[in-house]
Amino acid sequence: MYLMRDGRARFECAAGRFALRPRDIVILPASPDHRIRDGGSDVLMSIDELRTAATVDTDGFRYDAGGEQTNLYTLNFESSDPARRLLPVLVLARERVDRPIQLVMDALFEACAAGSDDEIVTGLSEILWSHALRSHGRNIDARVLRAATSVLANPGAPHCIVDLARIAGLSRSRFIERFVAALGEPPMRFVARARMQRAKELLMAGHSVAWVAEQVGYRSEPAFRRAFRRLIGQGPRAR
Repeated sequence: MYLMRDGRARFECAAGRFALRPRDIVILPASPDHRIRDGGSDVLMSIDELRTAATVDTDGFRYDAGGEQTNLYTLNFESSDPARRLLPVLVLARERVDRPIQLVMDALFEACAAGSDDEIVTGLSEILWSHALRSHGRNIDARVLRAATSVLANPGAPHCIVDLARIAGLSRSRFIERFVAALGEPPMRFVARARMQRAKELLMAGHSVAWVAEQVGYRSEPAFRRAFRRLIGQGPRAR
C-alpha cells in the first residue's frame, strides 16, 4: 500500500496510469509489476537501486534527483484471504470517496506521520482493505477465483490450462476468456507471477537459488533465473 503524503507522482501498472495527488492511497493486493515516477522524469530505478542511492534516516529513505519533492509512505502486510489477494490495483482518490473513508484515510496518514504503534496502522489499513473488498471483491468471477486460489495455495505445482479449467468447471477457451476478464492477464502469466512472488519470499528468507527454483516448479536453475529476470527485472539472489 502506498500513501501519497505530498508532491506529485505517476503510478503505472498493467491496469493503467494514475496521477497521484496528496492524500491518495494505492492498494496493491499481490505486488504486481509497477512503477512510480515523478511528474516528468523517465529515469527508472529498481527499489534496491533506490535504497542504495538514497539517504537513510529515521523517517525512511530519501533520494534527490533534482525535481519537486514527493513524500510517500509504504505499508506491507500479508493476507491469507484469496479474494483479497485477487483484487485489482485500487487507487483511492481522497476527493472521490465517501466521507467515512476519507476520515479513515486521514487518520492513517496522521498515524504514519506520528510513528504510531503498528496495531493502530494495521487496524486502519484493515478498514481500507475491507472497503476495497466490499467495493470490488464481489465482482471477482467465482469460478476464476476457485482456479486462482489453487495456484496461490501451491504455486510450485505443475499447473496447466487444462487442469485449471477443470478446477473452474469450464471449457479451456471459456476459462481463458473469463480469467482474463476477471484478473486482467492470461492464466499462465498469473501462474508465473505467483511463482515469482513465492520465490521472492523464499529468497528473502535466505534460501538458495537452486532450492527455491525447485520449490516454485522449475526443473532447472537456469530456466528459473531467466524467468525471474524476465518478470522481476533482475536476477534472483538469496538475502
